Amino acid sequence: MVKLFNQLPPAGTPITGSELFRIAKASLSGSADDIFERAIKAHTAACSCFLLSSGRASLAIALQALAQLYDGKKNEVVIPAYTCFTVPASAAKSHLKMRIVDIDPMTLDFDFRKLSEIDLSRTAAIVGCNLLGILDNWSKLRSIASANGAFLIDDAAQALGARSEFGIAGTMGDVGIFSFGRGKNLSLYSGGAIITSNERISSVISHMMAKIPRPSIFSELATLAKIVMYSVLINPRVYWLPASIPFLGLGKTIYDPGFDIGGLGVVRRHAGRILLDKLDSINMRRRENARKLAIIANEGDRFRIPGYCEPNIPAYLRLPVLCATKAIRDNAIRELQRNGISASSMYPSTVRQISGIEEHLASDEVDYPGAQTVVDRMLVLPTHPMLADSDIQKIIKCLRNIN
Repeated sequence: MVKLFNQLPPAGTPITGSELFRIAKASLSGSADDIFERAIKAHTAACSCFLLSSGRASLAIALQALAQLYDGKKNEVVIPAYTCFTVPASAAKSHLKMRIVDIDPMTLDFDFRKLSEIDLSRTAAIVGCNLLGILDNWSKLRSIASANGAFLIDDAAQALGARSEFGIAGTMGDVGIFSFGRGKNLSLYSGGAIITSNERISSVISHMMAKIPRPSIFSELATLAKIVMYSVLINPRVYWLPASIPFLGLGKTIYDPGFDIGGLGVVRRHAGRILLDKLDSINMRRRENARKLAIIANEGDRFRIPGYCEPNIPAYLRLPVLCATKAIRDNAIRELQRNGISASSMYPSTVRQISGIEEHLASDEVDYPGAQTVVDRMLVLPTHPMLADSDIQKIIKCLRNIN
């Protein structure tokens, strides 16, 4: 029987009562439109920052801007074969053809041999997705993009605040993308950002942003209520309630190119500025929790952790665990969920297998074995700050008991 009344959420940013008070007070006292932009630019050293209603809206605007700079001469975008469905949805929204490239299951990055073999002559942009906070090999991506005259998008939707030898997540391409949706490193319930230091790109995006609507006062009040509700329901003692309501769609992966694009409202701007101050401590906790959970990978050959490397442990949004077989993965998820741990298989299919995506593809290829391996054999575990040592021990015990 599932331990219904104490369920650990899969991800999330804890928000304290004092932070909620500060968010409400700041939101009601004035607009301060550029407060969050300034903070993000200080964090990333980017010259320009644009705030939008979601991460997928941010990616769509970035793709549209880059396509404009090519005057229609390049109409393709390269994306990984396994990634969040919002990435292909944003490409479809931008009317670009997608060229899908397989991934390496142990890095969740592009399979660079495959990437080097495809025709990039019509590629406007390559999108590196830093899946689950594991930063891509940006040295190789920059080299390939430069050799083919393509722009590079550092999609850091799942990696805000992460760093590697290549730099800060979001800053390693011509354009960077962040997401502040539910379950992200810094969650405002929804929201996104574009950063760039390229003046031509910034100029195009500035003109596009002038036409994008901002939320109404009623929407702002609803946003404040949602953030308050989110801060309550993300608690493990309460999370069972929203998790048990099917129509909320928690954990569902949806491909929807018909999403709306809007600006980021005042409430989320103030919330983002306030919560950004604790991003480093949140990511430090994620790394430490990942380090404690990683012991399971040293106990035989049933489990491996993509991207894991001591001492430079990624700031995992969730900890990916690649199981030896699909049966082990499925059994592990059932056992973890039975014990109140929100483990899952992440995305349900490769990008190529998404229903309705065919018309947006640039090639007829259908087989992506690296991505299919991840679909069949990977599960993800919580790493967020609400994860207690007792939860970690419970997770390890569950995985040790899997046959």
